[in-house]
Amino acid sequence: MKRALVLSAVGLMALATVAGAQLMGNGHYWYSGDGGIPKYTPANMFDKDISDMKANGYHLWWGPSDVFSWGNTYGFSAETNLTGARMVVRAFDLDNNLYCAQGEDMSQCATDADVYFHYWFSWDENAMYVAGDVIDNAYDVTQAAGDSEWAFWKRDHFWMSLDLTGQGSATEGAHTPHYHAHPMPMNEAVFSQQISWSIEGTATEIMYGNDPEFFQGSTTDGGPSATGYWFECKATWDLLFTFVPDLRANVKDGYQFRMRFIIPDPDGDDGYGQMFFGCDYTTMKQGPAYWPIYRLQNKLTTAVTESSWGSIKALYQ
Repeated sequence: MKRALVLSAVGLMALATVAGAQLMGNGHYWYSGDGGIPKYTPANMFDKDISDMKANGYHLWWGPSDVFSWGNTYGFSAETNLTGARMVVRAFDLDNNLYCAQGEDMSQCATDADVYFHYWFSWDENAMYVAGDVIDNAYDVTQAAGDSEWAFWKRDHFWMSLDLTGQGSATEGAHTPHYHAHPMPMNEAVFSQQISWSIEGTATEIMYGNDPEFFQGSTTDGGPSATGYWFECKATWDLLFTFVPDLRANVKDGYQFRMRFIIPDPDGDDGYGQMFFGCDYTTMKQGPAYWPIYRLQNKLTTAVTESSWGSIKALYQ
C-alpha cells in the first residue's frame, strides 16, 4: 500500500530536461510539462464533455505515489508518518495529507486508488479554463449538518491560488486570489464557485450564489464519474484581477505567474484530508515565493505523456 518509488536524481532530471519540464520551488523539475499553458477556448463550457480540453490543454497530474517518488528523490521536509488516521508525507513541493475516513477501505487510503488528479489548463484573452478528471473513491460535495456554506475544505473540488505578479513575494494580498470550483452545475449550490483574498489581514470571501455578478462571467460545471468526478470551469481574468486591475494588461503570450493547489479529499469524514501541489505544510510558510511558475503561450505545450511516466514508475515498483 505504501510502497515507495525510487528514481535516481540523474534519471529524473534527464527526463525533465528533454520535456522542458516545470521548475518547482525546491529548484528541481516536475515531470508532467514545462508550465506553458496553451491558448485555447473551449467551444462549449456546458456540454459535459472535456475531451477537447484533454486534447488541447496543459496536462498536470499527481497523486500519492508521486509524493513518495518526489520525496525519495529530493527529500522530505518532515518525518513520514503512516501509522495514524492522518497521513504525513511531506516532500517539499507536494504534500500527502490525506485522512483515512471512517468506513474507508484501508487498502486504498492514501494510495492512488484513494485520489489521483488530472487537470488540463488553457487560456484566452477573457479567462483561464480548467478541466479535471479526478480518480476518487468517495465523491463528497454535500454540506454536512452544522457546516457553514463556506466550508470548502469539507468538499471535493478544485482550488487554485495564484500570484498574479509572478514575482514570488513572501506574502499574500490583493495579487493572490484563491479560486474554488466545485464539480457541480453552477446553480446547484451557493458555494459552486468561491473566491477569497487576504488584503491587509482582512479576508474578502465571496460565494457565487450570494453574488453572481461579482464573478464576472466565471462558470463551473461537473459531477460524479465512473471513477470519481469531473469538472470544467472558467475563471475570468476580470475576476482574478479584481483588486489589481493594473496588472490585467499582462495577460498575453509570455505572461508568467505562480500557482499553488490544495485539493480537499474529505471522503465524507469530518477529519477531511487534502493534497498539495506547489508546496507542502513546511514550505507553505514561504508564501508565493515558493510556488511554481506558469506562463501563457500561444502554442501547444510539449509534455511527458502520462503513459510514459507510468512506464518509468513501473520500473521501480
